[in-house]
Amino acid sequence: MDQLIERLEKIAQTMVDDGRLFGATVGVVNFKGQKEIASVGKVGTGKFADELLSVNHIYDLASLTKLYTTMRFIQLFKAGQVTPNTTVKSLLPDYGNDRVTVGQLLLHNAGLPSSVRQVPALTKSMLETDIMAGDLINEPGRVTKYSDVGFMLLGKVLTAVTGLPLVTDMTANLLTPKKLTASGYRVPGIGGLQAPTSRFVPTEDVPVRGGILQGQVDDFKAHLLGGAAGHAGMFATASDALSFVHEWLMPDDDLPANMAGYLAANQAGIRTFGWHFWTYGGEDNPVVVTDWLYQTGFTGTIMAINYRTMQGLVVLTNRVHPSRDNTSWLKDRYEFTQAFFDQV
Repeated sequence: MDQLIERLEKIAQTMVDDGRLFGATVGVVNFKGQKEIASVGKVGTGKFADELLSVNHIYDLASLTKLYTTMRFIQLFKAGQVTPNTTVKSLLPDYGNDRVTVGQLLLHNAGLPSSVRQVPALTKSMLETDIMAGDLINEPGRVTKYSDVGFMLLGKVLTAVTGLPLVTDMTANLLTPKKLTASGYRVPGIGGLQAPTSRFVPTEDVPVRGGILQGQVDDFKAHLLGGAAGHAGMFATASDALSFVHEWLMPDDDLPANMAGYLAANQAGIRTFGWHFWTYGGEDNPVVVTDWLYQTGFTGTIMAINYRTMQGLVVLTNRVHPSRDNTSWLKDRYEFTQAFFDQV
């Protein structure tokens, strides 16, 4: 692992040196749970410009939250509380479609749009209406299209199944049992991750929300939903994120013992439950590598699993700080996953 972490750290340092990132934390974990973590650069710009990034900083994981939601549903599948074929409407009677299933939501092939209506003044009422409408752009099970709507809906399904608020259920049944004490949603007044604001890496400058976001969820839809949602809202340190990735390598008894086989058996094109398979050869005719998986987050985060080497990867940055205009990251991020998967 030493050579790999050095290679990843070098990639991160190069991006910091040439101004593509202010800082980054990279980490690797093996099947034994052994971790290597390195941080480079500064926390941010402005008042954060002189603060060195450390491995103890907490990041907004953005869409990596979808993997936590996925693991919680896999727990429920194993416990027999719900199945992939369970329809959403059977759990949420007000949902507007009787064909969409829980498994399709996890596979991003339920036929739902990628997001909700794109309006400058989106309200919680508008958002809730769009989540529950059940309007489709494709037939369920036919086309894979990444969908925030599907995972927002999964958050509501989880609440319906357990009878608990999302933050309460995820904390009590996933984070706490797996000793992920530096992970959680940030929902004032009802629990979640408690830590000083100074430990959180800042994200965007959003004037209508008071300026630089620090310890507040960056995703506006998750913000409207109170900070806890199925698609975004989770925060974690690098060490905790690596412990979570280790769960996919060596699962506890509440999960399938052969997780690699389980995910491969639940393949739908380029995806499985929650994860994207590593592909090459072009999007029109991709070659899918079922033992290499990854997921990215809008704020500049990555998780990946290499079932050949039985290692996991975490890359945490705040590439949206102070603005989401850093679009080079959308290409640059694959330098990390390429290095991780292409080990000799």
